[in-house]
Order: sequence, then C-alpha cells, then structure tokens
Amino acid sequence: MRVRSTLTGYVALLGALTVGYFAVPGWRTATWVVLALCSLIAIVVGVKLHRPRRRAPWLLFAGAVLAFAVGDTMINVQVLVLDRQVGFPSTAHLVYLAIYPLMTAGLIAAIRSRSDNPGLGTVLDTLTVTLGVGVLAWTLLVEPNLTNPGLSLLAKLVSVGYPLGDLVVLATLVQLLTRSRVRGVSVIMVAFAAAALFSGDVLYAAAHLGDGWEIASPIDLAWVVFYGGLGAAALHPSMRCLTEPSPEAEADSRVGVVRIALLCFAASIAPAVLVARALLTQAGEVAAIAVVVIAVFLVVSARLAGVVAHYQQALARERVLGRVHAALSSARSVNEVLAIAERAMGELLAPRPHHAQVWSGAGRQPAQSDIGLRPSVLLPAAELPTELRADMVHLPYGLLLPLTDTGLLVEAESPSPVLVAAGAEVALRRARCSLELLAAQAAEALNRVALNEEITRRQTEEYFRSVVQHASDIIIVINGDGLIRYATPSTARLFGAVTPGTPVLNLLHHQQRAQAETVIEAVRNNRNIDEPTDWCLMRPDGALITVEATCKNLHDDSTVNGLVLTMRDVTEQRRLQHELTGLAYNDGLTGLGNRAYFVERLHQAAQNGVHTDRLVGVLLLDVDDFQAVNDTMGHQAGDELLTVLAERLRAVVANPDDVARLGADEFAVLVTDASHPEALEQRAATLLESLRQPVTVTAGITEHTASCGIASTAQATDGEDLLRQADVALRTAKTAGKNQWARYQAQLHELTRQRIELRAALAQALAEGDFLLHFQPIVRLDDAVPVGYEALVRWQHRTRGMVPPDEFIEVAEDSGLIVELGDWVLGEALRTLAGWRRMAQYTAGESPYVSVNVSARQFRSPGFVDRFRHLLDETGVPADNLLLEITESLLLRDDEQVWTDLMQLRSWGVRIAIDDFGTGYSSLSYLRQFPVDVLKIDKSFLDDMAHSAQQQAVVDAILRLARTLELTVVAEGIEEPTQRQLLLHLGCPLGQGYLFSRPVPAGEIAHPARRRPVDAT
Repeated sequence: MRVRSTLTGYVALLGALTVGYFAVPGWRTATWVVLALCSLIAIVVGVKLHRPRRRAPWLLFAGAVLAFAVGDTMINVQVLVLDRQVGFPSTAHLVYLAIYPLMTAGLIAAIRSRSDNPGLGTVLDTLTVTLGVGVLAWTLLVEPNLTNPGLSLLAKLVSVGYPLGDLVVLATLVQLLTRSRVRGVSVIMVAFAAAALFSGDVLYAAAHLGDGWEIASPIDLAWVVFYGGLGAAALHPSMRCLTEPSPEAEADSRVGVVRIALLCFAASIAPAVLVARALLTQAGEVAAIAVVVIAVFLVVSARLAGVVAHYQQALARERVLGRVHAALSSARSVNEVLAIAERAMGELLAPRPHHAQVWSGAGRQPAQSDIGLRPSVLLPAAELPTELRADMVHLPYGLLLPLTDTGLLVEAESPSPVLVAAGAEVALRRARCSLELLAAQAAEALNRVALNEEITRRQTEEYFRSVVQHASDIIIVINGDGLIRYATPSTARLFGAVTPGTPVLNLLHHQQRAQAETVIEAVRNNRNIDEPTDWCLMRPDGALITVEATCKNLHDDSTVNGLVLTMRDVTEQRRLQHELTGLAYNDGLTGLGNRAYFVERLHQAAQNGVHTDRLVGVLLLDVDDFQAVNDTMGHQAGDELLTVLAERLRAVVANPDDVARLGADEFAVLVTDASHPEALEQRAATLLESLRQPVTVTAGITEHTASCGIASTAQATDGEDLLRQADVALRTAKTAGKNQWARYQAQLHELTRQRIELRAALAQALAEGDFLLHFQPIVRLDDAVPVGYEALVRWQHRTRGMVPPDEFIEVAEDSGLIVELGDWVLGEALRTLAGWRRMAQYTAGESPYVSVNVSARQFRSPGFVDRFRHLLDETGVPADNLLLEITESLLLRDDEQVWTDLMQLRSWGVRIAIDDFGTGYSSLSYLRQFPVDVLKIDKSFLDDMAHSAQQQAVVDAILRLARTLELTVVAEGIEEPTQRQLLLHLGCPLGQGYLFSRPVPAGEIAHPARRRPVDAT
C-alpha cells in the first residue's frame, strides 16, 4: 500500500508539473528543473526502497537523466532567463551527448545482470532491427546534416551524434527485450522511456532541419515521458526484475509472430527507402526491382516462420515425451502407466480441440491389414467402436494406438489396452509420430511392470516353497476322502515316513480321532474354524505329544485343491503353561491356592450363589503374633509352622480346593455348603480349634493361636465385597483380643472407615505439629524422690481434643508413621531435658534422666543410630541422661544389626530398658547375652499382687533375677499405697504410676532440677 501510494503521488506530481510547464511560461525553467529532480529523486528512492540485486543500471539511468536535465537547464536559462539565442552546437548540446553512453551502459549492465550468454539469435535480431532503422535514420537525418553546407564540421558531428546515439540505445534496448522474456512493469517502463528519448530526438532533429525548434513545443512531451518513465520504473516493485537472472536461457529458440513481424518490417525498411527514392527520381526499373525484392523476402520469411513454428511444436512434443519417459520409468503399476499416458496425450494434442482416453480394447479391434506396418490406425469416427464414439463429441477422426510390442492384436483373448486420441484429421496426422512414440514408451513400461510382477511372483513362490520345505510346522494336504496327498518333510520328524494315501486320522491318538474328524468335516463343509485346537498324537516310539492344529478349506485354489492341515508341536509349551499356571495360582510354600486363585473361585462362587440363591461365605484366618515366631525361632520355623497349619486346614475342610493362603500368615476358606450364617460360625470355631494345637518344628514347640473374620453373601453382593467384609471382621477379632472369630456386621465397616480417617489425620498431625509430650516421674519408692521422667506422647486433635495413645499408636505402627513420630518424640524429649539442665547446675549423678519408648520398627529403620547421634550433638544432653525403652520382640530376633546398634548406643553411655517385661515371649538367655540395664515390670503383674500370693511370687522372681543379673527394676502402674509397700518389702527400688503423679506437660513439673519428693497422697 505504501509503494502504491508513493507511485501514485509521483505520477500525479509529474502530471501537475507538466501542465504547469506548458501553462505558465514564466516558470518553465524552474518547472523543468523540478521535473528532472523528481525523476532523479524517484530513481534514488526506488533503489533505497526496493534494494535491487545490482544498483549500477539504475544509477547510470540517473546519470542520463542528470545529463539531460543539465543540458536543458543551460538552454532554458539562456533563452528564457537571459533572452539570448543559443547557437549550434553549444556546450549544452555537447552535454546532451553524454545521455547516450550513460543510457547504453545502464541497459548493458541490466542485460549482463539478467544473462551472461548473449545468444547468436538475439544478436542477429538486434542487428537486423538496428540496421533497418539505421538506414532510415541515415536517409532522413544523417545524410542531410552531412551534406548541409551551412554546418561546420563540429555541428555536423554533433548532429550526426544524436541519431547514432539513439541507434545504439535502440540496439541495446532490443537486445534487453529479446534476450529473455520480459517480466514486470518496470522493464516495460524503461523501454517506453528509451523509446520516448528516441522519438523526441528524431522529432528534434527533424525540427532543426526544418523551420527550427522552440521551447515548450509538443516535442518536450516525449522528454517528459523519458523523465517520468525512468522515475516510475524505479518506484515500481518490479524494478528488481530488471537485474534478476532470467530463468530461461534458451531465448534464441523462441521466435514468435511478433518477433518475425518486427524483423520483416526492419528488413523491409532499406528496400522501401530504395523504392521511395526511385519513385522520387522517376527510376521505374529500380522501383520495380525493389518491390520484387520485398515480395520475395516476405514470402521467404513466411516460409521460415512456418518452419520455425513446426520446429517449436516438435521441440515442445519432445519435452513432453522426455517428461513422460522419466515418469514411466518410475511407474510401479499398470494403472499408473495408463494414467501417465492419458495425460501425455492431452499435452501432445493441445491446444486444438481433442479427446484422449485409454480403452480397454474389449470387443473387435482393427485388423493388422487396416494399418499396414504402422503401430497405429487413423479412422473416421463412424468406423470406431460404439463405446468410443460416445465420448468423441463432434470430433471427426480417432487415432488408435495399442500398447503392445507387435502392433494391434486381432480377436485377442486378453486384449491389450489401447490409447485413443480424437480430433481433427490434420492435427492427428501431425501428432501421430509423437503419439506412436508415446504408445511405444507406455508399452515398454507395461512390459517392465509385468516382468517385475512375474519376477516378484516367482521369487515369492520360490521363497514360500523353501519356507514350506524347511518349516518346523507340519503341513499336510488332504483330499476329499481324508487321505494325505502331500506332507512336508517335517512330518517325518514326528511320525516317521508318511506315504501319500494314508488316512490322516491314523496319525492321531485313538481318543482324539473323533474330535479331529468333527473339525475336518466342518472345514470340508466350508465352516472354517479360526481358533486352533489341541490334538494328542502318538509318535512311532509310543510317546504322546500335543500339537496345535488348524485346518483350512482350499478346494477353490487350483494350486492346492484340498484341505490344508497345519500342526505345530506345542508339547513343551503346554507343559510350561501348566507350570506357569500352577505358579500363578498356587502358593509355593504350602501348596495351597494363592490369592489370585482364591479370588477367581470366590467370584465364581458368589455369582453362582446369586443365581441359585445359595449362601456363600468366606472365613479369613490370621495367625496371631506370627512375627514373634519368626523373631524367636527364625524364618525356617515360621515356614514349617505355616506348612503344618495348611495341612490341618486341608484335613478339616471337605474340599481342599476351597483353602488358600492369601498372604504371609493369612489363610482363607471358601464355604459354599452352609445353610445359614450360624453354620459359618461353627465352621470358624472348628478351624480355630484345629489351628490352636501346638506344633513341633525344628527349633522347638510353638504355642500359637489364630483369629478369624467371617463374611457371607447375606450382606455382600460379590466376591470383592466378601473379601473386604471378611478383612474388616478379622481386624475386629484381632482388636478384641485375638484367638477368636468375629462375624461382619454393618457397624464394623464404620469402625474401619474411622480407622482409615484416623490414619490420614495422623499423617496430617505430624505435618502440622499437633503432638505434645507429657512426662511421668520415675521415683525412688522409699522417699518418692524423682530420679527420672518417662516421656509419653499425646495427640491434641483439633476437633476431637486429646486422643489417648492406645487409639493411635497401633495405627502409627501399621502405617509406618511410628518411625517419624518416634523420632519427633525422641528429639522433643532431649530438647526438654536440655532445657531443664539449663535451669540449674548439676553435680555428678544429680541430673534426672528421661526415658523414651522406641518401637522395634523405629529401631530397625535405616539410620536410626545416626539420627540419634545427631540429636545428642544438637541438644548437648549427655548420653547417660537418656534411657531407651524397647520391647522384648526386638531382642528375641537373632539380628546382628540390632546387636551392633545396641552395643554402639551402650558405648556412648545410653542405657537400655526392657519395657513390659514378662508379657511377651520371655527368654532368660537374651537378658544375659544382650546389653540391657533396666527391667520395667508391667502393670498387669501389680494389679492383683495385694490379693494373690502367686502374683507376688512372680514379682519376687523377677526382682531376684534382676539382682542376679545386676539389672535395675522399675515397677509400672503403681496406683495404691499397698502396692508401694509390697514392692518395697520385695526390694523393688524404683516405680512410677498414678500414686505419685499422672503424666503432665513439662511446664507443670515443679522444679525438676531440685529433685524434691513427689506427693504420694
């Protein structure tokens, strides 16, 4: 839009200046100067705006405009301003002469930019036009000036210089226009500007030969066009085309009607001048001869024009055939070859009216006698087949070109395709040779395609023949009577030598023949069986093998004409599948079904129960405290125990397939024969009783119990619900004290949901810091003076308030959050103790210690000892001020890493206590072997001590054992003064419980550093 506006403004300004130049005589000098400046500025702006590939031509054009403007200004100043006559030749006329070399140099630079090859034809055409116009210029302008006696030698030379300069400019312009095809408005504008310069000069010279020339004459319009044409050409976007390389180098080969007419006109100028002079001098014989010369020249030119046109048509057809040959060489199918040939016929017959198609050749084809020795036949439309005439609307003739190497076939069984070209007879005869060449190329391409297909087919046959001969699969061709007609060599590997005519059923095991006969009969009746079937065969050595057999009916295939039976030996594969199925559905330790097997059977039974309205139940059993067996006796003992329990379940359950092992110590029993839910409870009690009996393993005798969860389709809809409900019931039985069964009830689901919510809330509480520590004093029983404090974690729930530990500790253990929670408790306890130590200066042995419970899972977590060391270093608390309470289960497991970690802690000064001593799987050996410092007697031993001599004896035994092993004893859960007195009497030194203080926040402990007696009232 910007370029168009600039160009439009330039043309409007030029028009206004031109009108002003002729209308206002007083401003002619200034107006003419502005016209020249506008042209110069337009050329410079166009070069800057469009950035042509080469600027030299345009700068030379600007120099020519500048020379013209300087000469005009010099003359206008003398005539219009100074009112003087301008002599001839003057300095201005000499400046004018610079226009021609500058214009010529610019045109030559443009020619060289477009093409470096001048081309002989272009040079000859340029010379023809230049010489013709030169004769006219010589006769009209040069000769009169040279023979004018009134002109000086300089005047004659200047007068001759103008037409000669115009001729040179004209010659270079003709070469620019004829060397390559002109593209762009800008090139046309340059040509018009040069033509305007030539015209103005001719008119100016003619005026000088006549009455003279005056300023502001119509001749000035030609020079205005020269100025404006060059400026507009520079402003137009196509100005870049003037110096762009021409895409066509074969300009000499393009001789059109316009060029021939121009050349004839230029060549006729000299005879025409001769005729004119002869007539003026009344030389009639010369005029007649000149006229005859012109006529003969025009006739010869016409003949040459026809030859050139024929040559150009032949060249165009040759190019079409070249492209078609390349396209046919890459064609890969018959349809692709025919489509290329049909398009090529249209190109060869254009631009005259025509029709081109590929005919299948069906019906009668013309005989060889119709066409003689030519590979084509030209027939009137009336003699063509009816199906061809329908498409040839108003076209009188048709040319048939068969695509064969030997010409047209007569009554061929499989006719070859035929190219059909329709049009005028003359046009078809002219294009006949090219069309025959096209047909020959297409026929050759079809032969190549057919040969490639044949080679591919034969290679494929050879390939498949080799594959069949060497295939490991057995391929047998059976005739309609079930007899073997062909068998691949691989058949001998399984059956030995198989002779044709043998009934195929003889190869099969007698138990398999009926099934095989059914399959073969179904395929023979065209009921193909897509899925392969397994057949059992007997080898010559009597061994049975399994084959995967498929049968296809290929009676319609002439190369087969029978049933094709394919068999593959899958004996090993089926054996592996059976083993994998066993691994996938059986437990490797006990031989029972696994979870996948049980879930599949459960879903089946549940669906059948829905359809038959029969009760289906699941008994989910879990061995209580099974981990303790692994810890105390080792994993081998645990495996032996599970194996014995599995055998007991098989013995009790009527159908052993109804028993499965779902997990480590979890079994499941499917019950499908219970008449009512109470029968499931009776079955559960029986199973628990059988599992409760002691088991002798390599490491000793185990005492164990189990818990059971019961669910049935009375409340569940499918197998998934049954398992989920049984699991909820099992957890309920475990929570209720183990060694019992529990039946699923709807409210149990709510308890499970609450447990899940509690686990999620527990994780959130850890992240948000909702836990706090309470401390319970550990006192000397004789004077109630605190010697230490046990750190007990409390959960300050944001909505439920204070949550007791027995509600969330088990959830933390199950979820693994106990590790993170235990680390927090340990760190917070050490930080509290560090705060107490800062409150007072302790002497040796005065500082109270803090006792912290460490779960077995936390202790075994990777990096526990390192984390503990970091906390000691961070808080600065001496290691001997800390007592770690662990459970017996941690020590009962023969774990080298636990032993190493305990020794490491003891080496730092940390003391170790056994919490709840006597409630677990107590073993006196670990007290002697492991580094233990303190025994904590569980509260359950103290509850009935005042009324039970047996309980007193147990406590007394523990105290005696501790004194023997030099261990300190702490009694837990002291609530009555009587308990305190009995413990003192038995020699228990330390204790803790509500009698002395409940667990309280650290801030409520009265001066822990002063170690005053605790009020035991």
